[in-house]
Amino acid sequence: MYALLQITDSLFPSGAFAHSYGLEGLLQRHERLDATAWRTILDEIWTMHLLRADGLLGLRAHRALVAGDVDRVCDADRRLYAMKLPRELRDASISTGRAFLAEACGVVLDPRLRELHGRVEAGVGPGNHAVVFEAAAAAIGVDERESLIAWGYQTVAQMTAALMRLGVLGHRAATSIIGSLRDTVEDGVRSLLDDGAAEMTSFAPLLEIASMRHERQYSRLFRS
Repeated sequence: MYALLQITDSLFPSGAFAHSYGLEGLLQRHERLDATAWRTILDEIWTMHLLRADGLLGLRAHRALVAGDVDRVCDADRRLYAMKLPRELRDASISTGRAFLAEACGVVLDPRLRELHGRVEAGVGPGNHAVVFEAAAAAIGVDERESLIAWGYQTVAQMTAALMRLGVLGHRAATSIIGSLRDTVEDGVRSLLDDGAAEMTSFAPLLEIASMRHERQYSRLFRS
């Protein structure tokens, strides 16, 4: 549990603070949205975009690392990369993932994780954050449900923190949104674990369009 808290903490150096994951682009198009609207947006991003793409392939990576099959971890990694159509979303996923994996290998002394790091560095796998996070969680002995909830919480918290830095939310509203998304994250994880034959899917056209526009945005705070 201590190691899980450490790799989930915002202080863990993965560079996630530099990314809004499309939210800054959405803000440019929808400046007058209130906290309730942003809460709905985060709910939809998690449910429609992340859960059965990053979450599902992260789960497969977790199971593969437990089985000692780093080849299958890399396969899940490549599949997730292929599902991220906008360049900014791909770059955000792999830049944070590679930084996270490099640091995690210094905390989690596991030969399977070191082998994964070597393969990512060699270009065998791109190093998506959700995949390497789940691999690291598996390496420290965290079960599937707890690791997915930890990843889900971290994802929601990072997006909410980005909205705070953009001046959309205050601390109280941000805390309220994170708390209100608990059922969304836990129910999503439960459905993922219950549906053994779940298919990969992601549907977030407005987020993807906003991400594509963001890379040409004149003034911006975040890399994505």
